[in-house]
Amino acid sequence: LFMGNGEYQGSKVTNIDHFYKMVAIAEGFPTASAETELLPETQVLSVDSVGIRTNSYGDSHVLMRIKMSYQPNLTSYYRVTAFASHEWLDDGTGILQTFRERIYLDYDDYMVGVDFYTWSEQALYFTDKIRTNQEAVAEFIIQSYFFTGGNVKEIEIYVSQLSSDYYMYKKSVVLHEESSDIPIFSQPVQVFNNIEDGLGILGTAKAYVFSIDFD
Repeated sequence: LFMGNGEYQGSKVTNIDHFYKMVAIAEGFPTASAETELLPETQVLSVDSVGIRTNSYGDSHVLMRIKMSYQPNLTSYYRVTAFASHEWLDDGTGILQTFRERIYLDYDDYMVGVDFYTWSEQALYFTDKIRTNQEAVAEFIIQSYFFTGGNVKEIEIYVSQLSSDYYMYKKSVVLHEESSDIPIFSQPVQVFNNIEDGLGILGTAKAYVFSIDFD
């Protein structure tokens, strides 16, 4: 395990068919355990389209559509984050400089499949049951200033499939933070927890990486 984004992360492989279980034992404390579903090995995501769209004000942005394999009796959960890789030659030293930054992902209400957004991660969370009257497709926007500055070489988009417990944990954290910000007007929200005899979350995620080159 290692710490990343404030969470302990690992890449342990297991041959259990459907679930992964972890047990923690410490002298003088109850044995804590948690179980999470394993994600399928099959490819569930594909890029439906990537293009540049210009609005009525003349502003351009990248519009990306992600298509998900829809299963009527099963809901799948996803998270999207993106990074821009910058590269330029320093005029004073002649040294090639590089810089990588996390991108704020935007979306319009009329085309959303997004369930919620987290500012700390700058991530969009959504499910494959976006609306009952449309395909399982999510759309989001990358604003033009991330790729028109002249030194952006690549944009990487990470679409992660999540276990349901991990998704519910993230959603409950967002709702808890919102209720804490305005405690007078909202009821307190309990953060989702799946640790027996303990506190925390055990969840799984599988990431797909899509790249857009600007050379």
